[in-house]
Amino acid sequence: MSQQQSLNAIFENGVFRPLTNFNFPEGEKVKITIEAEKMSKKSFPQNGIIAQLTINPLKIPNFQPLTREEIHER
Repeated sequence: MSQQQSLNAIFENGVFRPLTNFNFPEGEKVKITIEAEKMSKKSFPQNGIIAQLTINPLKIPNFQPLTREEIHER
């Protein structure tokens, strides 16, 4: 039987520090789901083709991206 609790925490020095007390026995194994309160400036979808390409971008040999001038040419 699983018990579900929600708590707020701060991530500092590589460790999540709870902001409130919670009732779990010492050594209890838990599953953590993280939901950030602030969104970063660059946010990508979490699933679908865009997410797959963001995680594993295509590598094309000798690819040269367009310059700013080429992008704005008409």
